Amino acid sequence: MRSCKYWQEFEQPKIIFPDIASSSRYTYFQPSLYVDMTAFIIPTNSFYILGIVNSNVSEYFLSSISSQVRGNYLRFKRQYVSQIPIANATETQKEAIEYLVKQCLEAKGKEVKELETKINQIVYELYGLSEEEIRIIEGEIK
Repeated sequence: MRSCKYWQEFEQPKIIFPDIASSSRYTYFQPSLYVDMTAFIIPTNSFYILGIVNSNVSEYFLSSISSQVRGNYLRFKRQYVSQIPIANATETQKEAIEYLVKQCLEAKGKEVKELETKINQIVYELYGLSEEEIRIIEGEIK
């Protein structure tokens, strides 16, 4: 292996995501997971951030700045993902998102649509989006 200035970040809890995907595919991993050059990490244990980056708002934003490859797949390179604005939230809002994200992770992908809808509703409020803006985002994401 070559020298890596940030190797210790792989030993921490992290959010991982692929380089190329058709939609947001961020997930949480415990320490000691290493990814290769087709995936990236965000060294954090924040389920709040995980909820934000997986939201419709984040995906819509990323689709407006990311390069796209064949089949309308998005590039989730650091230069794009690092631009996703993370909204300030009250402790109550953060706790609600964190709770729902943990429920999604525990469900392991089964029957999470309702949970994701609840997360998106909170995120829409955080960003102060109008009903029209929400319709545009949801129309673009589906």
